[in-house]
Amino acid sequence: IFVSKNEDNPTTRYRIQPLLRALTKNNVRIQRLDSDGGLKLRIRLLIAARSADVIIIQRKLFDSLFLNLLSKFCDKIIFDFDDAIFTKSNGHAAPSRMQRFSRTVNIAWQVWAGNQYLRNVATQQLSQNKADAKAIASIKYVPTAIETEKYYQQPKQSTFSMIWIGSQSTSKYLYENTDMLEALGKRFDNLKLIIVSDFTFELTHLNVECHAWSEQAELEQAAKADVGIAPMSDDDWSRGKCALKVLQYMAAGLPVVSSNTGANASVVVHGQTGFVADKIEDWLTAIAVLQSDPNAAVQMGAAGLKRIRHEFNSNLWVEQQRSWLSEIIPAIDRA
Repeated sequence: IFVSKNEDNPTTRYRIQPLLRALTKNNVRIQRLDSDGGLKLRIRLLIAARSADVIIIQRKLFDSLFLNLLSKFCDKIIFDFDDAIFTKSNGHAAPSRMQRFSRTVNIAWQVWAGNQYLRNVATQQLSQNKADAKAIASIKYVPTAIETEKYYQQPKQSTFSMIWIGSQSTSKYLYENTDMLEALGKRFDNLKLIIVSDFTFELTHLNVECHAWSEQAELEQAAKADVGIAPMSDDDWSRGKCALKVLQYMAAGLPVVSSNTGANASVVVHGQTGFVADKIEDWLTAIAVLQSDPNAAVQMGAAGLKRIRHEFNSNLWVEQQRSWLSEIIPAIDRA
């Protein structure tokens, strides 16, 4: 049983769907329940759990009473998460969320954490009577991974274009970095920002081209762009992000310029696959290098794509997940 958000949700698309498709090919019977189902979800999940070998819960934090009841019907619960769901979205502490998160970590058979920061927090939440080597080993690092075969490249336009892919929930990173974006527009005449999202965004000094989000729009616009950008803030919520947009840019063969924080800073290899920036001047310097030296930009994009294929390839991580699941369902390993 998979418990996750709808199929258009990025987390479902990147962390759930590839594994779900692979298991279906292995003749594993799958049931997916919408995590926004409220009371109806709880009833359906309890009924389905009676005949389930494993339940994979994506991000949803149930209360302790329900978790205890669910574990009576199926004790092989996997909790997968790719955000700092134990904090508020502004990075401030959220004691009630942390309490639910802690209970989930302690009742789960395995935890799949989207980056090392999240894995460390999950490990810290293990209760004293469970914090043995076996329990710690059950908390796995499972990065958000990319199906690289979907991405392609096209000849670049005369205008040097930066792309930002995101949603209303991450739009704050653009608004928080308006001064930096305006500074780029003032410094470079032949510069454009392409946004693929569910909102519109405007600047005074930088040309902004907005495209309504769809998976096809992501692929098409990334293929046309020259560089992917990922400005971010530095707090617990941002540190929980799993660098999805950076991975998308790299899969499209683009060099990346990102704020020097969170998982972004560990995915981008400074000077090899792009640049990390601490202040506005760093952003100006990075864009100047990439715009003035197309060959260097191409080489960085190629290095980024190679890194994705070797370390963040969806097929590789699905195989790892299948291996873990084979401990519960041996037929998976033989398929």
